Amino acid sequence: MAHYFNGPQVLAPAGSTGNKTLAGVWVQPGASRFCMQFVNEVLGATPTVDFQFQGSVDGGTTWTAVPYVTAASNTLATAAVTVTGLGATVLWMDLAVFSRFFSMFRCVTTNNTNVTYRAELYTEVV
Repeated sequence: MAHYFNGPQVLAPAGSTGNKTLAGVWVQPGASRFCMQFVNEVLGATPTVDFQFQGSVDGGTTWTAVPYVTAASNTLATAAVTVTGLGATVLWMDLAVFSRFFSMFRCVTTNNTNVTYRAELYTEVV
């Protein structure tokens, strides 16, 4: 069976600033694995931003935090992530204990101080 990757789908366009609840993006049909990437592109003085990826099963009416693991830890989390440096933060949907599914994803940013960012969704169809 063929595997193929799709992405990036834009959750927050390059050059985004401020605190935002961004529009939802529909999941590609047949996708079974998900990875989200948040990238700090430009930093000003005392930079910090919190971000959270959220999912919806009802077309964007109700949203819930997406359970994830990081490259550094296989511990399941749903809390917002705080970043202060340049570069990418990658979160994978935790499929080992993941019993939920979503038809849409979005990115929410808060506490943004002098950060320009983008966010992306990658999927794999197995």
